[in-house]
Amino acid sequence: LHIRLQVKVNAGGNGGLNIRNSVQAEISGLPKTPSGSLVHIADKKATSFHPYPHGAVPPDTWFNLELLAVGHSVRVRVNDQPWMELPRNPLT
Repeated sequence: LHIRLQVKVNAGGNGGLNIRNSVQAEISGLPKTPSGSLVHIADKKATSFHPYPHGAVPPDTWFNLELLAVGHSVRVRVNDQPWMELPRNPLT
């Protein structure tokens, strides 16, 4: 699976792209959950959070969010920054 989105979120906005019923890539205007961060989800609750390490996108700014999932690997990047790979969920 390879998805590339062009998105924008307002200050305080919070959304995400869910894949495989267990991973969410954040699309967020909240400082604590920058866009591109990855979240493991189980039973509709976050079980682990991995912040995107390459800086936050300012609110009300269009940006590219790219997600690549192959086998057990899930990677994300924002605005062509280096890829961040999600550590394998120990619950799966």
